[in-house]
Amino acid sequence: MIHRATELPPCWILFVLLILAMQTFAEPPADNQPCVVLLHGLLRNSQSLDWIALDLRREGYQVIAPDYASTRRTIREHAEWLKSYIDNLPCDSIYLVTHSLGSLISRDYLSRHRPKKIKKMVMITPPNHGSEKADRYRHLFLYHWVFGRVSETVTSDSLIGPHHLGLPHCPFGIIAGGKGKEGYSKKIPGDDDGVLSVDKAYLQGAQDFVVLKSTHNGIVRDKECSDNIISFLKHNRFLKHSPPPIADSKPTN
Repeated sequence: MIHRATELPPCWILFVLLILAMQTFAEPPADNQPCVVLLHGLLRNSQSLDWIALDLRREGYQVIAPDYASTRRTIREHAEWLKSYIDNLPCDSIYLVTHSLGSLISRDYLSRHRPKKIKKMVMITPPNHGSEKADRYRHLFLYHWVFGRVSETVTSDSLIGPHHLGLPHCPFGIIAGGKGKEGYSKKIPGDDDGVLSVDKAYLQGAQDFVVLKSTHNGIVRDKECSDNIISFLKHNRFLKHSPPPIADSKPTN
């Protein structure tokens, strides 16, 4: 696995900026080429998905990566914002690639509105059944102060959280993070990405599922993650496949 550094030497920064500038003024994609919308996770921004965006553009996709204030709205409010944003995009076909909280927002949007222009979706480290790390800190004032209005929606037993979001209406694949049998956190049972277990990431109905050796946030900088995203967007399957967890509960539709 190629894990790309978060900080680049000055010369490489200029090189990457030059590539991005060239891509900005490149010829527009063909009319039948779907746009790819990237949706970042909690306390992140669109720049956190820059490596994925760069790899997708190299494959000829038009990439759109909006920012949203992740802690200032509920999942339902974020989903309504996403609907308005996508409705106004000049794209007839759209692929969604989402990280962490962005996956829950997209699930709510897709299951309730069933937009025809969304053709498929890839979720990266999604807390589809909540997060053990959120469960551990949910009783602390600081947790709610930092994570704001979504603090209660990413816990495992939330009445307004992941279990009560519907399934996407389009084909979707899931990329989870893990390390092995013990995972990255000793406080999370089984394999995990340091924030949530592999079990929490899986969702019944997925077209494909893969666990990559990476952490919850570090995975979006892994070349292997980008390669598997591109494979799913093209072929509805990842480059490799992991068996789904045995224990999984169905979400409420």
